[in-house]
Amino acid sequence: MVLRLLHLSDIHFQDGSRGWDDNRDQRKEIVTEVRGYAESEGPFDAILIGGDIAYSGHPDEYARAADWINSLVLASGAPGPESVFTVPGNHDIDRSVISKSQLLMDFRSVFDNAPTSAIEYELHRRLSEDPGAPALFSHLDAYNAFASRYICTVSPVSPSWVNEDLRLAGRKVRIAGLTSVLNSGPKDDGKPPSPTLVLGTHQCQMDREDQTVNLVLVHHPPSWIKDWSIVEPSLRRAHLWLFGHEHSFSSMQPWTGATVEVHAGAVGPEQDREGERDPYLSSFNVIEIDADDAYGVEISIHALVWDRGATRYARASSTVYSVPQHPAVTDGDTSREEAESLPSESFQPASTSPLSPEPGSRETSDEPLDLRRLAVKFMSQSVSTRLDIGRALQVLDDEDLATPPTALYPELLRRIRDRGLIDRLREELGE
Repeated sequence: MVLRLLHLSDIHFQDGSRGWDDNRDQRKEIVTEVRGYAESEGPFDAILIGGDIAYSGHPDEYARAADWINSLVLASGAPGPESVFTVPGNHDIDRSVISKSQLLMDFRSVFDNAPTSAIEYELHRRLSEDPGAPALFSHLDAYNAFASRYICTVSPVSPSWVNEDLRLAGRKVRIAGLTSVLNSGPKDDGKPPSPTLVLGTHQCQMDREDQTVNLVLVHHPPSWIKDWSIVEPSLRRAHLWLFGHEHSFSSMQPWTGATVEVHAGAVGPEQDREGERDPYLSSFNVIEIDADDAYGVEISIHALVWDRGATRYARASSTVYSVPQHPAVTDGDTSREEAESLPSESFQPASTSPLSPEPGSRETSDEPLDLRRLAVKFMSQSVSTRLDIGRALQVLDDEDLATPPTALYPELLRRIRDRGLIDRLREELGE
């Protein structure tokens, strides 16, 4: 069994009001290529989008993006929109909101000036303890409205998301989506050698578990992250890192058995006076993960890059990496003892999806991805319909209406799960 992932980033949808669309042809060709790949090799299990879906973080840009992503889902053979996962990039923030808000500008100033050692303290104080923290994500309102249809919203209390619905030969596949734009803004591009963007360890903690494959999806690569030296040890528990932002493809494994690092390239790379040129050509990746009982996993990275002469995508490279069950966290790490593989029947599937069953839950017959499908379908309804369903299932109280949407709907879905109301939700959704 192979887990097949479509990985792309930096699509840069603009509103189209000026009738200018540099990458329309490339996006159509991606759909064609993905359809052909799925027909010849098999359907994709998930579509991972590494940020910069939009160009200016405006709602009309996300409306165009959603239409194209729907066509991509159909072409990929993936089960449905529940197979789509996204994280925000710096083009997904609305910078006009930041520039008008002294609160948001002050938040950015703190991390511009804070020493690396103080970042964790400042994040905890401002995102976890401050009752005004929800306003610090107002620049991501349009992104969150878009991401809600894929259950990938972010907030001060949950700046990252984790999904454990996919399976690989009896193993749990955990995807962690991180937010690298917490403090990105109009006056901060975070360019090396003096990066200013922060992650914080709260969203980078990763459990080390047997029979689990860990993937990290985040927009900015390490050289753009001010506190990377602090969060890297935790993230080294992952088998695969997926980055965007830099518009050129690359993949590497810094030492034997280490985390594999993939830089996606860009679907819509920005151009200058020289036009399209290597390495900044439109590109996307197909990633195949195969279980290796004796060692861990084999990760195959296939990069497809735009060929200007042929006006289509061509496979530029294919590389296979091996990663043990517990990745080597340092070069030459000989002290690590590899855990024995557990038989698949001893592994109990788990999930952090809002509708995934927990131990003792009355709903146990559904596959986790099907439960995620219901959550996605719920989020695709109008606001009034979602609220009506919440009232009908008696999981919504009047005082809940004061809760920000990014926190309200995940909470309603958790209540539905915990109270064993998933079949009732199916009925309300017309299934």
